[in-house]
Amino acid sequence: MKNRSRFIGLRNFIIITAVFLALLFAVDKLIPVFSFRADPEASSDSAGFLRLEKTPPESILTVAEARKMCRAYNVDISGYSINKYPLVNDMPSTEAVDGDTVNIVVIGDSFVWGDNSVNRNELFWRQAEHMLRAKGYNCSVTAIAMAAADAYEELQWYENYLEENRPDLVVFGYISNDPVIPQDQNAAAEEEDGDEEETPDLFPVLSPVRVLFPNIYQSLVSYIVSKTMYMEKYDDLLKDYDEEILKGEVRAYYQTHFVDKLDAITKETGIPSVVMTLPNLPGSPLYKACYKPLKDIYADTSVAFYDLYPAFDRFYSAKHKKNLFVNAGNDHPGSAAHYFYASFLTDLLESDFGAVLGEKQNRSLCSNVICVNECTPCGINLQTAAQSEKYAQYTFTYPERKSHTHLLSSTDQYWLTEPLGKRYIKLSFENPVDLTGLELTGAPAGKTELYYSKINEALGYDDNTLYPVVLTETGAALSGVLHDEKITSVCIHIAEDVSVPGELGLKING
Repeated sequence: MKNRSRFIGLRNFIIITAVFLALLFAVDKLIPVFSFRADPEASSDSAGFLRLEKTPPESILTVAEARKMCRAYNVDISGYSINKYPLVNDMPSTEAVDGDTVNIVVIGDSFVWGDNSVNRNELFWRQAEHMLRAKGYNCSVTAIAMAAADAYEELQWYENYLEENRPDLVVFGYISNDPVIPQDQNAAAEEEDGDEEETPDLFPVLSPVRVLFPNIYQSLVSYIVSKTMYMEKYDDLLKDYDEEILKGEVRAYYQTHFVDKLDAITKETGIPSVVMTLPNLPGSPLYKACYKPLKDIYADTSVAFYDLYPAFDRFYSAKHKKNLFVNAGNDHPGSAAHYFYASFLTDLLESDFGAVLGEKQNRSLCSNVICVNECTPCGINLQTAAQSEKYAQYTFTYPERKSHTHLLSSTDQYWLTEPLGKRYIKLSFENPVDLTGLELTGAPAGKTELYYSKINEALGYDDNTLYPVVLTETGAALSGVLHDEKITSVCIHIAEDVSVPGELGLKING
């Protein structure tokens, strides 16, 4: 009898365990981990964390990716553009204004490049240009940046840029790892060719969950980080690294190879230079420690230094938490952080570099033309048929629903799925626009959904909320009525079971 009871108990335990594991597997497949996620069929092994967003154009690949691409296609890297200066601002120029335009250059790494950004129009240097022109300053802001760049590469880009251009002011974005002494290029290349080391697990106790239920693991990690990232006790993870970064040999190297050189260039050319920190983690003494030496380092130079952390700490509140990072899986600056950087930069330029900005006109110099200059995925063959202040027309192709294969393939298509939970494409406007209507041709009725995002007036930036547009069938087109202001993008979803051959057309009425 006892043996039978034990057997029944063991059987029930096995059944309950199996059901529980089955439920976990089901939840793991359904749970949305990231606020913006690429094609869910994409291979995480082939794309790494880049799978979270879209593929960057080849002109703004990371340094490591560009080197790998050059070797893969037998390209002489010595002539590749990244060795000169990687321009990020490949967008249409702003409205032409009579008189001299003040040219400002912002230089940096992934924070300036826009790591995993869906809409590069929301990057802080783009927003700063818009804010300055809205105030009446005739200026243009250009970015030179690439992910994984260090301070010494950035300074070399600036020197190369000066051979062909003369900006009116230069701004360097400072990240805590900028002063790290760079590795020998040959050693770095050999390391790239070798086997990549596995990313260390910050939460080893959850390793079994990481292997069996990767999405649940990521959600748990995101939850732990969101609940603890602002607590001082977790600063110990990086404290030793960041506090020591500007001491001893590293500080001496940074002083000699960046600060002194930039100081000399500033004095020789007369072009004002600014170095400003770009913190993205509020409520932590960590940044105070790693930024503290910078004030003394720049004290006796002609370089203007600004530490944004105190103001950033005051700016942050719970209402910005959702948009502080790109998404739950990427802690690069999100729309809230970029908005803060842009506001700070605009104010400091106006207050401390008024002579550089020149005469302020009594009108906004922002372009009112309806202009789509950014799309995700980027391979939709977007073509402009018409653009004006009241009307714009575009054609594009709806991408094939295929999995990502390799970053360097020209057929890569990165989709967005969140917050809708289904794949869609996104067309973004150069400047926020006021729209009254949209007309979509070539898309199937009853199978197409249209959304838009806009500036949240209470926050000051696009908070990534998508608003649905009610579509009506009018002949061969689907039409939607809008009466909204400061729209930043239009998003289109077509049902998965529908094939979409040929071109689609989008007409936009302002």
